[in-house]
Amino acid sequence: MVYQATWGQETAYSGDIRHIGRAYHERMPIFTHDVILTTEEFSDPEFVKIDPVKNGQTRWRARQKPQGTLTMLHLIPENSEILVQLENIHLWDR
Repeated sequence: MVYQATWGQETAYSGDIRHIGRAYHERMPIFTHDVILTTEEFSDPEFVKIDPVKNGQTRWRARQKPQGTLTMLHLIPENSEILVQLENIHLWDR
């Protein structure tokens, strides 16, 4: 599965979902989601430990430098259809 975002120019992200969840921000009373996408060694929970997202931030740790990527996205769905799609994404989806 490919997750896309657009900021003037289309950008596509792909990887394993290591975290997805609704984000609550007191000053933004809308439905938003935090998503962590990982590839390669970042996708291995035995190799890379990822802390829960708190206040839009997370930390990771590993015994040695992992190969791959860890991308954290804060998503604001454009409409209710996209919100439903986000709510149907689960941990470890790809």
